[in-house]
Amino acid sequence: RGVMGTVVSQKRVVCVDDLPQSDFFDPERHLNYQNTGLNVKSILCVPIFDSAHDVIGVIEVINKKEEQQFSSRDMSFLNAVASHLALNMQGPGTSLKSVLRM
Repeated sequence: RGVMGTVVSQKRVVCVDDLPQSDFFDPERHLNYQNTGLNVKSILCVPIFDSAHDVIGVIEVINKKEEQQFSSRDMSFLNAVASHLALNMQGPGTSLKSVLRM
C-alpha cells in the first residue's frame, strides 16, 4: 500500500514527485511527518538487494530541496549508496547488520 511496501514487493525504485496527488498519499502519515511539522511532498525510495536479489531493506528520501523533482542522477546516487550498504549488511555478524537488527 505504501511506497516502501511497493519497493519491496515489486523490487523496483519508486519516485513520487507530487505525493499529495498520488495514490500513495495518506494525510495521517504524510502531513506533519512524525510530528516534525514537515509535510511530505515528494519521495524517492530504492531497494537494497542481497546477492540473491532479495530485498533486505530500502532507502527513502523525501522533499528534494528547493521544490525540485528528484532526477535520474539522484536515483543513480541513491542506488549506489544502496549497493554499498548491501555489501555491509550481508553475512552473519556484520556490524551494520547487528546495528540494524536485521
